Formats: sequence, structure tokens, C-alpha cells
Amino acid sequence: MKVALIGLATLVAFAIGLFGIAMLLPEPEAAALGEPEVAEGLEADGPTAAEALGDLVGAQADSLIALGLPTATTDSLRLLREQLAQAQAQIPELLARLDALEQAAEAQVDRQARAQALSATLSRLEDTELRALLSRLDSDVLADLYAEASARNRTKLLQALP
Repeated sequence: MKVALIGLATLVAFAIGLFGIAMLLPEPEAAALGEPEVAEGLEADGPTAAEALGDLVGAQADSLIALGLPTATTDSLRLLREQLAQAQAQIPELLARLDALEQAAEAQVDRQARAQALSATLSRLEDTELRALLSRLDSDVLADLYAEASARNRTKLLQALP
């Protein structure tokens, strides 16, 4: 019974503490930004609505400066826009280069696969067959084939070259 009473007293004290903290906190950020003031200013007719909105924006800018937050100047915004435009202009060129690099990489993988397959059959080929085969290969595939071949097959390759 005593444990339940102590637990209940602890919960009540905790709830009172939370309520006290909630009362000490400032109003929500929406109220701090002045949204009700905007609504009141915009309900008015004529230039007073624009004046109210201008005053509110100026007050918020002043509060940001007071907080020490950096403000963007028109020069820095212009510079950022120019840099963004330059970056966007480079996108098509970079995409074209990417496609070319991907095609070159695929071609390299194909050449290496072909060279590995040929390297495995070099020892079984006769010299006349090997000469005929090597005469039909381009220089890149020959270089890959030489790189994949064993020392014994490299000698055979060099002797069979036309």
C-alpha cells in the first residue's frame, strides 16, 4: 500500500512539473512568426494590408539579424544563380561523356572476356590456326590476349605473329 501511495505521489509530482514547464515555454513558432498579424493586416482594405505585410516582413528580417543569422545579399544571390546556370549548362555535356565512358568500359570488358577465352585455347591450337586467328584480331584484343596468356603461351603468341 505504501509503495502504491509513493508511486501515485511521484506521478502527481511529475505531472505538475510537466505542466509547469509547459507554462514557462514560449508560444508556438507560428505565433512567434506573426501569422495572426498577417491575417489581421490582410483583412484590411487598401494600402494598409501592404503596409502591414511590409512591416511584418521587416520585423522578421530584423529578428533574424538579431539572432545572428546570415542574410543573403542580392550580389550573392546573383552569383549563386549564375553558378547554377553554368552547372545546368554542363549537364548535357557530362551526360554525353558518361555514356561514352560506359560504352568504352563495356567494350573493354568484352575484349577481356574474349581474350580470356582465347587464352585458354592457345595451347591446343596449331601454329597455322593460331596465325590465321591472330591475323583477324585487332591490336587491342591482341594486347589483352598477351596480358592474359601464360609465359609459355606468350612465347607461342610472339612466334605466331605475322
